Amino acid sequence: VSGTPREILGPRARVDSDHENHDTRRHEPMTYIRRLSVGRPPGLVPADAPLTSLPQLSRGHHYEIRHADSSWFSDLRSAAHYHISTTRSKNTRRSDRRNWPRWVSYCRRAGAVPERTNVDANRGIDLEKHEEEVDLAVGFILDEWARMKPRSYKERPRALPESALQVWLSVKREHRARHKIPMVESRAIPDLIKSLEKHYGEVYGSEFLLPHRKEQMTDRILKGLLSLPEGTPLAPGVTVSRTCPLTATFEALWTTLAATGFRKDEVSLETEETPFPKTKMSRAHLRWRVDGADRQTLTEQQLGQLRVGDMAIIIPATAKNDQTGVAFGNSPIYLHVDPRDPLCPATRLARMERLHPILDLEERRATPLFSLPSRKPLYHSLVESALDTALATFLSKAERQNLSNHSFRIGLACALMAAGEPAHVVKAICRWRSDASVVLYARISPDEYL
Repeated sequence: VSGTPREILGPRARVDSDHENHDTRRHEPMTYIRRLSVGRPPGLVPADAPLTSLPQLSRGHHYEIRHADSSWFSDLRSAAHYHISTTRSKNTRRSDRRNWPRWVSYCRRAGAVPERTNVDANRGIDLEKHEEEVDLAVGFILDEWARMKPRSYKERPRALPESALQVWLSVKREHRARHKIPMVESRAIPDLIKSLEKHYGEVYGSEFLLPHRKEQMTDRILKGLLSLPEGTPLAPGVTVSRTCPLTATFEALWTTLAATGFRKDEVSLETEETPFPKTKMSRAHLRWRVDGADRQTLTEQQLGQLRVGDMAIIIPATAKNDQTGVAFGNSPIYLHVDPRDPLCPATRLARMERLHPILDLEERRATPLFSLPSRKPLYHSLVESALDTALATFLSKAERQNLSNHSFRIGLACALMAAGEPAHVVKAICRWRSDASVVLYARISPDEYL
């Protein structure tokens, strides 16, 4: 097979003007469960959570659910479905809902219904219909790949087949959330992607199949971030000042990211208006060990007297791969104090605490670990712009285009690998749950090559 994806697939079917024009109607919302009547368990769902209507239970069979108070059971059932539907992260749900109209459009053009709820067909019990489900799935992946455009034509000539696969996986998640029935599984799907990637390399060159990864943050770059001249702008209305609490916050943030590998989502919120949730790291997640004794707070004088042997202790909260905080919350991060090291995160955290002191425990719980002087959370665009603006003062555009906040995490993994730490230690310190992440990010630096 040769040619471009368009030539492989042949003339494409007519495309509707856009996916948003397709039928995306959801279930009609139920009345909010604001208050359950006496005898019903309270607090099943958030007071303002919209619940979706559910299909009627079948009647007249041996396993029929019979209960005198049908409203009571209906409330329990609705609450259960609400919590099941919110197991995906907010960003994942948003992405899945955005991809669903693509599936609806494809099914319309293919003459099929988007609700693939035949369990026997999906599981392969009905072999003939199972084959139809597989054909529908692989056709969708091919159709999506033919329509996709790359993020930038400077990076690659066509979108990757893997991108079309991710849309299919997104559709499967949304289908299961809507209909509670998993779609078809088949070995044909990974075989299709493998064949498409092989053909992609033959047509365009295998170098275009390589993912684009950010570069690691090095000690040299980190020292540059901590040596910005007074008055250097970091963001609109924010300039570097050694007596400014926000400057101390960013310096503590950068050194902590380099030593812990926290993701951007763990230390900042999506927008300036996003309320600070109790699931994120607060000042209460920062503790201190002084002279062998653990303390939740230190006075300004005590913070100024920290010495070698003392340490800052950070308790991880929720993360992308730990949405409840249970997986890594019992594994504190220990940052040793070394006043002689300019890159020491514990020293920078102590300075942040001195310039922005919060001693009351309840106030510490209500204040983000890294916050604005107003005690409001840092937000993504501010964290991104501050880093890019700071890097621009001593790096060229070419040098900083492959650096981001994720570079701190990559730098930590690479530093651990260069220090000879085994893979399971790198995985534990970086709080990864997959061995594949170690292989992906813990790369060999140029200095390590002979």
